[in-house]
Amino acid sequence: MTNGRGMVWNRPWEPVETAAVVPRSEAPSAPVEEAIGGALESNDAGSFVVVSHDHPLPRGLSHAWPGDADRRALATLSGDPELEDFELERALFIDTETTGLAGGTGTYAFLVGCGWLEDGALRVEQYFMRDHADEPAMMAHLGRLISRFDWTVSFNGKSFDLPLLRTRFIMNRTRTALDALGALDLLHVARRLWRYQLPRRDLGTLEREILGVERELDVPSHEIPDIYFRYLRTGDPRELVPVVAHNRVDMTSMAALLVRACDACGGWRSPAAQPAEVLGAARSFDLAGDMDTALAAYARALELGLDEALQPLAQAPLSLAHKRRGAWPRALDLWEEMRGLDGRAAIWALVELAKHHEHRAGAFDTARECTVEALAQAGRVLDGLPQPLARPALEHRLARLERRLGASRSRRTGN
Repeated sequence: MTNGRGMVWNRPWEPVETAAVVPRSEAPSAPVEEAIGGALESNDAGSFVVVSHDHPLPRGLSHAWPGDADRRALATLSGDPELEDFELERALFIDTETTGLAGGTGTYAFLVGCGWLEDGALRVEQYFMRDHADEPAMMAHLGRLISRFDWTVSFNGKSFDLPLLRTRFIMNRTRTALDALGALDLLHVARRLWRYQLPRRDLGTLEREILGVERELDVPSHEIPDIYFRYLRTGDPRELVPVVAHNRVDMTSMAALLVRACDACGGWRSPAAQPAEVLGAARSFDLAGDMDTALAAYARALELGLDEALQPLAQAPLSLAHKRRGAWPRALDLWEEMRGLDGRAAIWALVELAKHHEHRAGAFDTARECTVEALAQAGRVLDGLPQPLARPALEHRLARLERRLGASRSRRTGN
């Protein structure tokens, strides 16, 4: 099989059923670099295609960003304290389009998008390999580019893009500083911040729901490998045009999402804040060990009007904090509110009320009532309950309370 430049080679990484070749006379005469708006780049290892664009920086993004508050937000939302040293000027945005999603040595990154701040704009360069023979040159160039930076910014890069690139560097025997760079993965940020607001946190959903961006004529990600394979078979580059555009929009969306996430983490006190987003920020503060800020954010999420299904996620940690601090009236108020709900949250609150009335107030009758109510709730829960809330534990608690009530009556009657 020819690669369009007079070379013949086999592609063990291409499925057998895609081996049919359309005669070159039927393929468009325009070279791929012209079709996708790029130019050939050469080095000692060969040549590949580079597509370059400058984009205006998203609102809030500049060489002066991030400030200390934004660095703390990034560390909190990502769960990585090293991000308190993050410098945007030293960061490289990375996104890949690949021949498959399985990873491993048989998966190739045929298009690698890279972006960085340059002259007040987001400079985006996309490196495309016309076929397998271009990979050594492309990886050599990418390795030199990576050495200029201290950080990577990606979306699911820690799990997919970066390990894949490491494999490709190894397969091409190319040195890289990739392992020495700090990594900011915006998927981890999105999962923490918007987990209660969005059922899906893929980049396309975040663009629509968080950034208010709707892509036009976009190519679905799952179709991209087949598009590349068709290009390899036919030499027709026209279907690659939307693939390159898709990758470029991924880069600009990551930059916008970076600022939006930090704004949300720092703006949870705002009257315009979304309750579910504030809950995500509160949970992030909680996981980062910043309990004072977390508790204030949990309370703020409730003030803003959380959906009933989400309320226990703020009420429970708030009530436990009040319990630890001995603020019993505030804890009891929250447990009584949760008692009015159904399911696991109500059972948990009833158990907390039962413990308080049994061990602190000595009100065994009230503790028994709470336990009986919890048992009734547990009988209506179809999914599994954790052991302290399951029927055996509740029945054990009820039996103990019955014994204590009996002993208390005996003492009162003098028997």
